[in-house]
Amino acid sequence: MDKILSKNLQNIKFINSESHITVMKWGDAEEKELLLATANQTVKVYDTEYKSYVESIPARCGQGPIVGVTRYNGFVFSCL
Repeated sequence: MDKILSKNLQNIKFINSESHITVMKWGDAEEKELLLATANQTVKVYDTEYKSYVESIPARCGQGPIVGVTRYNGFVFSCL
């Protein structure tokens, strides 16, 4: 059986109304990459093997939080 890991992905000291997670989705079929979208229109890519963030992508356009996120052909897409 795989070992279960419980971890806060963001330091609680830095969480505010603009940085909370609005959408989470696997970025790949192997579930090695997790896409996390935040209210301040940023997509963070979390690597489950390295147990750390590997990329932070500003997706600033329009108004409001990100409500959808996916990866397709190597590109990250988000929608408001």
